[in-house]
Amino acid sequence: MPLGVTVVWNEAALLALHDNPAVLAEVLAMAQPVVEQARADAPKRTGLGAASIHAEVVLHGAQAEIDVGWARDRFYLKFSELGTRKMPARPFLVPALDRYL
Repeated sequence: MPLGVTVVWNEAALLALHDNPAVLAEVLAMAQPVVEQARADAPKRTGLGAASIHAEVVLHGAQAEIDVGWARDRFYLKFSELGTRKMPARPFLVPALDRYL
């Protein structure tokens, strides 16, 4: 007798998980090691930029994603991460992401 698998897709249940605060909190907790590693590796003149690195849930319709980045007023971290014409890149965020992916 052949074995079979039946999959029942429940779109409403999936969307309910998407909006469930406990699920989102768990996913944010999974991003915390990336945040901590990026903070540790970020350049620190005053430490304010590194301290601003955080994870947040971003909703795109029925899809949720976790963004890890820094506060808008700490925009200068981008120059270290990506480099400029006069300064080579000294990435800290991408290596932290790569370490935990």
